[in-house]
Amino acid sequence: AMQWAAVDGEQVVFIIEDFQLLQEAFLQYLNSILSAGNVPGLYTPQEFEPFSNTLRNLALQDAYDGTLHDYFSYKVKQNLHLAIIMDITNPDFNSRIVRNPSLYKNCTVIWKDILSRDTLAQITGMALKKRGMEMKNDVIMTFSQIFESSPKEVQLPGKFIAFIENFFKIDMKKRDAVRSRLNRLKVKHTII
Repeated sequence: AMQWAAVDGEQVVFIIEDFQLLQEAFLQYLNSILSAGNVPGLYTPQEFEPFSNTLRNLALQDAYDGTLHDYFSYKVKQNLHLAIIMDITNPDFNSRIVRNPSLYKNCTVIWKDILSRDTLAQITGMALKKRGMEMKNDVIMTFSQIFESSPKEVQLPGKFIAFIENFFKIDMKKRDAVRSRLNRLKVKHTII
């Protein structure tokens, strides 16, 4: 993504969700990109060399007065847009923000804690369709209604997805149990 933004000059949106941040270092890298436009040590000189000629030409066109690494960082900051989706209920949320100040200094924070009924219905429909389950709109809207009737402290997007996942797992177990019983009944019927 950084190469596309700096070398190819493309506008790049890089979306990261907090479940993808497997190590705290990942968030530190994002913080570094937001603040300086680079990650120290990301490229070895041998890895940076193949696109240095292109960068040199671009820097000349832009009349940039600095090193190629600085120009690379400048172009990354100009063309790479990070969208970091974080769960505010995560116990580490506050400490992550404090340890990575660019998340609030160089970002626009959009707090989204309540989802509309239509959004909930779209999420439900897409999640079930992805698993090969087609449902009528009134059934899909029931998911939204059940979720909206839950206590406010559990009305979080992640909990809603978990709710749908659990429904799917329970539904599959029940379907398997019914199929198993039907097969036993068919076998008994053919024996008699």
